[in-house]
Amino acid sequence: MRCCGGTPGDQDGRGTNELSKIESILGTRMSQNLSRDRRLAWSTLQQIKSGVSQAWDTLVEGWQQLYRRAANAITRFTSGEAGEEEQQELALRSAGWGMLPAEVFDDDEKVVVRIEAPGMEGADFDIQVVENYLVVSGQKKVEREKTEGRYHVLERAYGRFERAIPLPEEVVSDEATAKYRRGVLEVVLPKSSASRRRKIEVKVN
Repeated sequence: MRCCGGTPGDQDGRGTNELSKIESILGTRMSQNLSRDRRLAWSTLQQIKSGVSQAWDTLVEGWQQLYRRAANAITRFTSGEAGEEEQQELALRSAGWGMLPAEVFDDDEKVVVRIEAPGMEGADFDIQVVENYLVVSGQKKVEREKTEGRYHVLERAYGRFERAIPLPEEVVSDEATAKYRRGVLEVVLPKSSASRRRKIEVKVN
């Protein structure tokens, strides 16, 4: 008796053809999936590279702006006359260079200088006026830890420092006052009479 599918030989041939078609379809789909996965992986990689590039560009731009505006704030910290034990601690923990950012403001009567110097006390500063510069020096002390351990980030600077800030006008140094609060040193210097601005009124007849 014949089956509606034909002879056994015909069925074997058709089965082989069907199997080849299935393998071909599966192979095409696998190839498409692989291509899609590769495209997705490449896209993700490009996004990561783009993100890193953007972050690097932002970092470079930020550093350039910081350097243009605050290059003078970069200050050298030295061991000075520290004892042997303190020098060892400074060598371990101090970055050697730090930032002492400042701003200078003046009005008709005075010049105000503010310097960010956290982690200090008012008595740690020595302030002088030398020619047309406000010279601020001092020492940022390093304190030893009370427990044993190790440091993982070492970015702070300790030791002796000095910074000279140009003054826009001639001042009376003997009448200057200074205060230190919340990590900011503020020095107020009255202007000399020759530097003070005077408003001249125009009389109208």
